[in-house]
Amino acid sequence: MYSNNTADWKLLLLWWAVYISMPLLSYFGRPLQRFFEAITAEGTISTIISALLISLVAGSIILIIRRHGMSSALHLLWLIPILIYIHLGLPIVVERIHFALFGLFGFLSLRLFPVTTALSLYALLSILDEIFQWILPDRVGDIRDVFFNLAACLIGAAIAWIAGKPS
Repeated sequence: MYSNNTADWKLLLLWWAVYISMPLLSYFGRPLQRFFEAITAEGTISTIISALLISLVAGSIILIIRRHGMSSALHLLWLIPILIYIHLGLPIVVERIHFALFGLFGFLSLRLFPVTTALSLYALLSILDEIFQWILPDRVGDIRDVFFNLAACLIGAAIAWIAGKPS
């Protein structure tokens, strides 16, 4: 669990922001998507999201190198094919946003909570998010997305695990 130090409280606030943004993006996501598609060139949003994901992974690798040395960072080489898949295999912007958001949720949850609590949160939130989308008129809840969300959480958790607890 988290302690009273400032770093943990900042992580907890960020965790809450990510947690709250999930249902908000499920509800307001389509109108936001249409708005941004109307004001930007085709593919711009996808490229921006891919760049953000690559930046997050690069930042994670730098953090791990600084804390644990190059040998620990080599454990993240498996992320390269995943990033390539996200960029080339997920043409739908919403799926990239889901991946980034659930990955960040997975990372933060493992940093803040015991493993069993974090895993329970991953499963619960992944299922509840899709149930919520299923009842919305312009969204589709899908079992495939539950597994996609879980995978993103577990990838974020793996990065947190390799990075270790903050000093």
